[in-house]
Amino acid sequence: MPRPQSAITGTLPTPLFRVASSANPFQDFYNTFDYAIGGVPFRADTSPENPLVRSSAQFRKDQFDNGLEPGEQSLSGWWLRSQSSWHLGAGIVNSDVRLDESAEFRYSDSEGVDPWDEGQMRLLHKMTNVAEGGSSVLAVGVVGLVDGVLYADGDALYLVDSDSADEIDWGGDSTILSITTDGANWYAASADGIYSGPLTGTTDGSKLWTISAATAVIRWCKGRLVAAVNNALYELVPTGGSAPHGLPTATYTHPVTSWQWTGISEGPEAIYAIGYGGVESFILKLALTTAGALPTLTVATVAAELPRGELGTALYTYVGKFLCVGTSKGVRIAVATVGGDIEYGPLIPTPAEVKDFVAIDHFVYAGFTGGFSDETSGALRIDLAAPLGSGRYPYAKDAMVHEAGEVTGVTTFGRQERLVLAVAGEGLFVQSTTDYEQNGWFETGRIRHNTLWPKLFKRFRIKADLDGPIAIASVDDNGNRTLLASVSSAAQQDEDLPINVPTTPQEFIQLRFTLSAPSGDATKTPVLRGYQVKSLPGGPRPRRYIIPLRCYDSELDLNGVRMGYPGFALERLQEMEALDSAGEVVLFEDLAAGTAEPVTIEQIEFRQQVPPQSRESWGGVLTVELRTLN
Repeated sequence: MPRPQSAITGTLPTPLFRVASSANPFQDFYNTFDYAIGGVPFRADTSPENPLVRSSAQFRKDQFDNGLEPGEQSLSGWWLRSQSSWHLGAGIVNSDVRLDESAEFRYSDSEGVDPWDEGQMRLLHKMTNVAEGGSSVLAVGVVGLVDGVLYADGDALYLVDSDSADEIDWGGDSTILSITTDGANWYAASADGIYSGPLTGTTDGSKLWTISAATAVIRWCKGRLVAAVNNALYELVPTGGSAPHGLPTATYTHPVTSWQWTGISEGPEAIYAIGYGGVESFILKLALTTAGALPTLTVATVAAELPRGELGTALYTYVGKFLCVGTSKGVRIAVATVGGDIEYGPLIPTPAEVKDFVAIDHFVYAGFTGGFSDETSGALRIDLAAPLGSGRYPYAKDAMVHEAGEVTGVTTFGRQERLVLAVAGEGLFVQSTTDYEQNGWFETGRIRHNTLWPKLFKRFRIKADLDGPIAIASVDDNGNRTLLASVSSAAQQDEDLPINVPTTPQEFIQLRFTLSAPSGDATKTPVLRGYQVKSLPGGPRPRRYIIPLRCYDSELDLNGVRMGYPGFALERLQEMEALDSAGEVVLFEDLAAGTAEPVTIEQIEFRQQVPPQSRESWGGVLTVELRTLN
C-alpha cells in the first residue's frame, strides 16, 4: 500500500500515533520505528557517546544494621537466618520476626525435646511405667505427712511412694470416680458414697457421705471438701453424729438435670466449678462470706462462658492468679481479676479433651491425649512466666509415654519436681531423673527472609554439644523430609554443610532437627545451641535497559523516508513524561525483534545539544531507563 504524503514534502500526515492505552501494542504499519514504549514510537539513536545498555538490575536490598550490636543485617552477600534459642515454645507458621517478634525464639512443632532453657535445645527425660492400670485410672500428688502419689485404678486405691505401691482398703467396692487429699487424709468418691481415711498408719477408710452419683468430682478447696455430684455442688463440712451422713442442701444446682460438673478449683476470692450440658459450658464462681467463724459458700454466679460447642472438662488454679481451663478442644489460660471474675485467653488446641493439670515452678502441664506423631499420649507444657501478649503463653509438647490411652490424671510425685501421668489402659507413669528419651525432634518455622520472593537455599551450619548425633532434614510443602546431614563430630560444626534438597528456588524452607542419645547411654543428650541458613535470591532476575532514542520533529524512518511534523518531538516527550509521572507498568516493544514485555520507567532524560534551526527541526536525544518486572 502506498504511504500517504502530507503537504510538507516527505512527511507523514498528523498524527503518527495516538496512545489509547499504555498497555496496548503499537501498530507499526509502515515499518517506521525501532521501539515503542507505552505506545509511543521512537527511532534508536545509538552511538559511541550514547550506547544502548542492557544489564541485570539490582534484585536484592542492601542490608544494614542500625542496632547497638552488629548483626546479620551488617553482613553482605548471603541472605542469612540464624536462631540460637527456642525458649518461647512452639506454634508459629513463619519464622519472620517482622510479623511476630517472638518468632526469633519459637519454632513450629516438636516431640521429645526440651526447649525451655534459653540458648539450648536438648532431649526430655523419659517417662517410666511404675504401676499397671485399667480403663479408669486417676492420680493426685500427696504432699504432707507422706510424699508420693494417690493412685486409683478402677475399684482399687493405692499410695505410691518411692519404694512401692501400697493398696489402701478404702471401704468401697465400685469404680472410684474422683480422688483428692488435704495432706493428712485421702478422699475418694464412688457411685454410692464419699469415703476417707488417713494417709499414714493402718486405719482403713470409711464412708463419710452417702450419695447416688452417675458423675462426681471432689476437691479440697479453702479448708473444706467441695463435691460436684451429678448436676449439684455441695460444701461438705463434718457435722455431729455418726457417719455416713446424707448430703447437705446443695450450694448450687443447675436447672438442667443432665448438666455435668467436670472440675473444681479455688481462687483468691472464690471457688470455681466448670461443667457443661449439651453444647453450653460455663465457669461458676462460688463466693465466700465471712459472717461466721469459718467462711462459707454463698451466692453462685457465672464467671465466664466458653464458646458454643467448646465444653469445659478441667479446672486448675495456680499461685492465686492463673486459672487453667481444660476444654474439649484444648487449653485456655485465664487470669482472676479483683472480685473473682476471670478473663481467659485464646485456645491452645489439642486433638482431644484435656482432663487434668499440674504446675511445677512457672510451668503448667496439661494432659495431652493422642497428640504425638505415633498417636500416643503425654503432656503439654505451658510457660506462665513469659506472656506473649493478648492472653497467649508459650507452649510445647512435653513428656511422652509412648502408649495410646487417655490421660486422666496429671500430678507430681509429692514434693519432687517429677511429672506423673495416669493413662487409661496403661497405668501410672513417672518422669525419670536420669534417663533421656532416645530421640526427639523439632521443626523450625518457615524460613522466608520476610519476603515471598523465591530463594535458593544453599548452605547451613549448626553449633552444638554433641553427646549424641543431631540429624538435619529439609521439609517440603507436603511435609516430606530429606536428610541433609547427620552431625556427630566437632569438625562438622566448623564448615558450611550443603542443602541439596530443594535444588530449585522456593518461597521458604523448614528444617527438622532430630536429637539422639548416644547408643547405649540414656543418661546423655546432645544440646543444640544454634543454627544458621544461607540463601540467595532465586527468582527471575529483573533486567535494566538504558536506551537512547531520537526525539525530533523531523526524522528518517527505517525505509529512509522523512517523517514528522511540527510538534512531533514535543508531543512524544510529553507523553513519556506523563507515563513516567504516573509510575504505571507500560509495554516495551522492540519492533524489529518482534518482542514485547512489561516494564516500569525508572528515569527519562531529554538532551538538546544544539539549538533548533527552525520550528520544524526542534528535538534532541531522549534517554530512557527501563526495568523489567521479573
